Amino acid sequence: ASSAASDVYKRQPQVWIEDNLTWTLTADGTMTISGSGAMQDYDYNSPAFYNSNIKKVVIEDGVTSIGDNAFPNCAGLESIEIPSGVTSIGDFAFSRCSSLTSITIPSSVTSIEASAFEDCSSLTSITILGDVTSIGYNAFSDCTSLTSITIPKSVKSIENNAFSGCTALTEVLLE
Repeated sequence: ASSAASDVYKRQPQVWIEDNLTWTLTADGTMTISGSGAMQDYDYNSPAFYNSNIKKVVIEDGVTSIGDNAFPNCAGLESIEIPSGVTSIGDFAFSRCSSLTSITIPSSVTSIEASAFEDCSSLTSITILGDVTSIGYNAFSDCTSLTSITIPKSVKSIENNAFSGCTALTEVLLE
């Protein structure tokens, strides 16, 4: 009976509640962030930090930012859904997510902060839509599988080393 009880426990979602947001991780590896307002910035203590069981991140409508160190070192993370209400992606938000292969950044995002996607070694495709005005220091550095990126005309600044170590990068399109 203890084995069956243990199996049931493993299937129960894990839930973390911060002031305005709720993080829920289901047994299939989907981490959903719901609520309204800005995500707080973390110092390596987010509910997702270093959690290799997370396969997919779904950020629901109502969340307005992705905080610093929100999802770093999530080695199993394969996909991210970012809603159109998010305006910024914080420092180291998805750094070292080595299974992430593509990302679409919605038009509402105006700032991609330092090291946001640093060392995402499987990342091959980045789509930046709309109104991004700045790409931070080391934002996509060491994304060694990245072959091309399209940067919208709204970008006014690209900080140092934003694409350093992107050894497969052969095409940068400025729109």
